[in-house]
Amino acid sequence: MRTGGWTRGRSSARADRADAVGRDDAHLNVLGLEQDVAAVGAVCRRRGVLFLVDAAQTAGHLPLEPKKWGCTMLAMPGHKGLLGPHGTGALWVADGVTLAPLRQGGTGSASESMFQPRIMPDSLESGTLNLPGIAGLYAGMRFALAHQQEARETTAALCGVMRDALREMAGVRVYTRADASLLSFNVAGIASQVVASALDEQGIAVRGGLHCAPGVHRFLGTLNIGAVRVSPGLMNTAAEAGKLIDAVWKIAKAR
Repeated sequence: MRTGGWTRGRSSARADRADAVGRDDAHLNVLGLEQDVAAVGAVCRRRGVLFLVDAAQTAGHLPLEPKKWGCTMLAMPGHKGLLGPHGTGALWVADGVTLAPLRQGGTGSASESMFQPRIMPDSLESGTLNLPGIAGLYAGMRFALAHQQEARETTAALCGVMRDALREMAGVRVYTRADASLLSFNVAGIASQVVASALDEQGIAVRGGLHCAPGVHRFLGTLNIGAVRVSPGLMNTAAEAGKLIDAVWKIAKAR
């Protein structure tokens, strides 16, 4: 159950079947809040529920600890915090867990057999692997992990500056807390996609809409308008944060 944007471990898993699967996000991609994943994992472990964690907004930004969290599986895309190419990603699977392949054949690891290999990860790797994508993901991961602390500090500083400024503007509502790793807001009377388009025209890249998280927007009361999400990173500067602040002020003033 989500309360104030957090997942409460004591009521998050209701299934008692051994074949049930629980799922949680390590971070919320609208509010930028780190979830108590370990508490949810503990509930799933007590009830014999397989536990899948979506680390899409966490990988590359914070250390991943699937065993500590009690994960059965931990999934992540390559193109976000890991700075890899689109179409790449990774799935960590706990020892003793076997997954059914989506397709079969052409693994090259047991060519003498007419059957799909049963060992992991060979059983899931049919056909020719995306080696250029894997190489790009590896390069991105090396850079992201080497600069993880610097990126975290830069992101926190820029989010703090923008959040404080936007909270003082008439007609602007900020949804994210001071400790969030991103900034989400709306300008009263203007759809989030319209605000995002106006900022894009000024060379400011943000995202408007529901951010693949309708449940969070239902909780916030923004399901019909979404929100504008700003996700600064290592390469962004204080000058760029100032440019966004000025642009949002002008949009809010002109409404």
